[in-house]
Amino acid sequence: MRSLILFITLCFAFGCLSAFEIPFSRDAVHTEENTSGEFLRIDPLDFQPEVLKTKAWFWQDDKALYVKFESVIDETFHIGQNRGRDGFYQSDFVRIQLVTIPEAYYAYMYVAQPNGALYDGVRSYTSGVDTAWNSSYSYETAHNDSLWQVLMKIPLGELRYHQKLPYNWKIILTRYNDQSETYYSFPPRDTNEGKGYYTQAQEIVLNHKVPRLLDLQLKPYFVKSYDLVNKTNSFDPENVGLDIAFNPGSRTKIKISLNPDYSDAPLDGAMDIYNTRYPPYFNENRFFFTEDLDAFGVDSNVFYSRNIVKPQLAYKLTGNVKSMNYGILGAWDKEQRSGDYVITSDDYYQVLSIIPSTRNLTFCNALVSKMNRDYYNHVYSGDLRLKLYKDFYLNADHKASTRFCKDEEKNTKNGYNSSVEFEYDAKNWNLSVDANKVSEDFLADMGYYTDTNCTRWGTNVTWDSDTKDKFLKNWGISYWNGFFRIDNQEKNSETSHCANIYFALKPKFNFSVYASISRVLDLKNSNHVVHELTFNTGFWAWEKFKIYSSLTHSKAIVYSHDDTRDRNNISLTLDGTLFEKLSYSVNVMHTEYKCPKHNLEMSSFEPREVYLDNQYQIINANIYFNPDSSIHISNGLGISTYEEDSIYQNLSNYGSLGYEFKRDCFLYIGYQTKQLQDEKAKMSNLLGHYIRSSASAYLKVAITI
Repeated sequence: MRSLILFITLCFAFGCLSAFEIPFSRDAVHTEENTSGEFLRIDPLDFQPEVLKTKAWFWQDDKALYVKFESVIDETFHIGQNRGRDGFYQSDFVRIQLVTIPEAYYAYMYVAQPNGALYDGVRSYTSGVDTAWNSSYSYETAHNDSLWQVLMKIPLGELRYHQKLPYNWKIILTRYNDQSETYYSFPPRDTNEGKGYYTQAQEIVLNHKVPRLLDLQLKPYFVKSYDLVNKTNSFDPENVGLDIAFNPGSRTKIKISLNPDYSDAPLDGAMDIYNTRYPPYFNENRFFFTEDLDAFGVDSNVFYSRNIVKPQLAYKLTGNVKSMNYGILGAWDKEQRSGDYVITSDDYYQVLSIIPSTRNLTFCNALVSKMNRDYYNHVYSGDLRLKLYKDFYLNADHKASTRFCKDEEKNTKNGYNSSVEFEYDAKNWNLSVDANKVSEDFLADMGYYTDTNCTRWGTNVTWDSDTKDKFLKNWGISYWNGFFRIDNQEKNSETSHCANIYFALKPKFNFSVYASISRVLDLKNSNHVVHELTFNTGFWAWEKFKIYSSLTHSKAIVYSHDDTRDRNNISLTLDGTLFEKLSYSVNVMHTEYKCPKHNLEMSSFEPREVYLDNQYQIINANIYFNPDSSIHISNGLGISTYEEDSIYQNLSNYGSLGYEFKRDCFLYIGYQTKQLQDEKAKMSNLLGHYIRSSASAYLKVAITI
């Protein structure tokens, strides 16, 4: 009987998906012809109708699409904390996803929360969301004990779409209940459908022409900074810049930044960068590079934007032609010197991409370049994903590089990096087998790539249960292995076997167990056997106090020793909202090696002393205060107690205030400091002694014209 009811419900829901016209009106329109159908539950994916009903009405005027939500609420309604635009939110919400070019497989996303916070972005064909994209949408929110009302206004002239009338678009509406962690959708679409998520959404028709907006934005800014160490201030042409953004066509967006400034970008937190084989990797946090970067179809192995240290001029164009997306990005870096030593060169970076896509095929093509006088490095990246049959896919990736450097003995080097993967991706199962070959002369100086002249292969098996509305919501298990070999050295290879199992419980609690055993190479390419066992837990039922922990025991390779040591690691994260507008996060990680700090290592010539800090902590703490949606105050602290070269601690601290005194007009005030502890704490001096390696304060004003 239950199956019959579910079948009838689905037939009714999908039967209501015929396209409906959006009425044109300068006043609100509430009729049966412009209202949504019933919202059905998609997580858990059982298509159950809402108990607390939601309805939505649509209409448009000359410039905007309006959507009004009315949602029945009860005592579980969660207002949540405003953490600033696009900040992590834990609250009830309603969401609109607008698909203006269905064959391009992306959607504009707009979220409304009870606290009034703004959260928008673009969901790509991979289902990932680029939250660095910001629109000028707005909404009104109000609620009483039984009803929550939202009126959202979405400017249409800033979107990409076909100009010919009528506009045949699609839309997906979502309601989320935070206490039960359940999603309801109209129509009932799930991101696991892949590209069908976009093509099978609810069709809407707009018959009234939307004036195309050039949407020209000029944002001049100036920065006044003060060096707190040398007691000097600065104000010169390098502290003045201009951001220009405009849309020359309904499907094209251009952004130019003259002397871009990133003083207001978030400071990198303290990281465990010790005892690593490869250079440390830092996520990009500068807004020019984060916005739309995934539209270019390249990963950080090919284009690692942190290599561009201080661009003097940067530009970016992204657009769409029917089922093809394209993009162009360029940046001129500034030469920086320390005496006669060149820290960074005045290189030019460029990315050109073309991404045609159909229902069964996506082909990302990109040419990534780094150029200068007497030097160039170009990498072509072709990444293909082809649906062979039902749930079977072929993923193929080929990168070809060429580099010329006048000062090197071998001026020109050509190389390749090729991969192939066969994948089965069904509802609960994901199975894959892949292989990769990299030539000796493959070079990607503009990316983050380290290993060449090597071969890899691996397999993966993953199973995830359906999500249920029960105490055990879902669980899953996975196993994967890998093989790595430096070519022409068959005895020097790496192998790994890894497994993970997780359980997610309804009281907002989950835990997982990860285990691995591997054979890895040290810096001399000798083999060592290592293993790891990790327990992870998370509990986030309380808004004021959410806790996540990780406990690891392993035998890990110590590269400075060219040997293995027992290693224990404990990580604890606390996160929550102390008061209505004040929130915090604290992460503490403790690492311990079972070996002395001073070690005598025997080499082929003579003994050498090797120092390794066998016990240290990494701490990151942040506090956020948002008195209203226009003011965002934050303060952060990062500490590393790793001892090295007579330095006992590294400490970084920042504070910032961002004030949007007018729409898209900002005032930023802040400071950043980095200090080194050269004397340990003792009874006579509980803080020890610190040397300020850098400290600065800044004031930045950016006005949108």
